[in-house]
Amino acid sequence: MQEVSGSVVSSVAETDVKTVTPHVVDMPSNNPPQTPPQVGERLLLLILTKQERVNVPGDLEEEYRTIAVKHGARYAKLWYYKQVAESAWPLIRKAVRWGLLASVGEWIRRLI
Repeated sequence: MQEVSGSVVSSVAETDVKTVTPHVVDMPSNNPPQTPPQVGERLLLLILTKQERVNVPGDLEEEYRTIAVKHGARYAKLWYYKQVAESAWPLIRKAVRWGLLASVGEWIRRLI
């Protein structure tokens, strides 16, 4: 405290004041993205059969919007990519199996 002409004035040094940066949390927003990530959509279209392309993208988009509103855009994107990965797994497994069978078949043809 400092005395100035008989009155008491309190002073606060600048070092006593701390600047607090607010922590940004990905909270559900009022305006989440209305469409799933384009990269995920394109990957999904590469994976799906013609028959699946009719319904699956629309169903996932609808669910994406619901999740984005409820949990936020970041969570919805992660969910969408997880769905794409899970859709790709059977195709990858089939490709590996057929690739392995083709390799074994080629090996057997060489022996004969």
